[in-house]
Amino acid sequence: MLENKISGLLFPNEKYIAFSLLAIINFYNSKVEIAKKYVEMANENANAETSGLSYHKYLGIVSERDSLLDKITKSFLKS
Repeated sequence: MLENKISGLLFPNEKYIAFSLLAIINFYNSKVEIAKKYVEMANENANAETSGLSYHKYLGIVSERDSLLDKITKSFLKS
């Protein structure tokens, strides 16, 4: 259900959180490779420097990463 909603997300900060949550869900459902892909997509959005909007370039970028999400999802890359 969450996967269907991601296409409607506009801002990198929303995508960062959504992809992080999908990574956690997939990891705990024993889908490690899928979880790793979601972690990579979360990191891409967390590191985005612009929003992709021409008139509001900095709206919705990640100004501060969530330390708990990062701690949990980084451990997936090691497994």
